Amino acid sequence: MAQGIFVITEQREGTFRKVSFEALSEGRRLADA
Repeated sequence: MAQGIFVITEQREGTFRKVSFEALSEGRRLADA
């Protein structure tokens, strides 16, 4: 069964917000588990 993690990020004025990187890091951790 295929599994995946989908993360939605937010940007303002062309740069990603800090919370986006935190969400990506957590998504990666979950995907690697």
